[in-house]
Amino acid sequence: MRGLERVGRNLILLFLGITLGSGVVGGAAAGVVVASAGPPSVGALGDIPTDYLVLYQAAGAAYGVPWQILAGIGKVESDHGRNPAAYHPNEAGAQGPMQFIPSSWARYQWASGNPQSDVNNPRDAIFAAAAYLRVAGAPGNIPRAIYAYNHAWWYVDLVLRQARAYGYPG
Repeated sequence: MRGLERVGRNLILLFLGITLGSGVVGGAAAGVVVASAGPPSVGALGDIPTDYLVLYQAAGAAYGVPWQILAGIGKVESDHGRNPAAYHPNEAGAQGPMQFIPSSWARYQWASGNPQSDVNNPRDAIFAAAAYLRVAGAPGNIPRAIYAYNHAWWYVDLVLRQARAYGYPG
């Protein structure tokens, strides 16, 4: 089964590469700025669940945010959805795989296109995070955008360190 999982993961990554590559070319032709993403590092492939990797890459491409930044936030906030505590409000009221507080969720819940969006749904939350970061200054000023997401410079450093481990060149 391990070999089949590896083949499946490689097919998904090949499909993503073709799909995202087409989107980048199409976006460039339309004058849309798309953040340079780059391939996942070996560490990213070993740490990020395939369904989350697909979502980070799709949301990053849709909003012009490096997917590794989204993955860095997802790792810090919920270990890519693996922390069960993330699905219940914390002391600040934040919840979901990207840990949205209710006021921020209200502003960005539209981003996935799901009219019934749910803060605990990975797709909805990751797309909302990408839209939030874009409005906050990404890709032009990634540290400022991350700081807007969570007002702590230690948090910015932690997310950037994780994003670099996933292949972010910045």
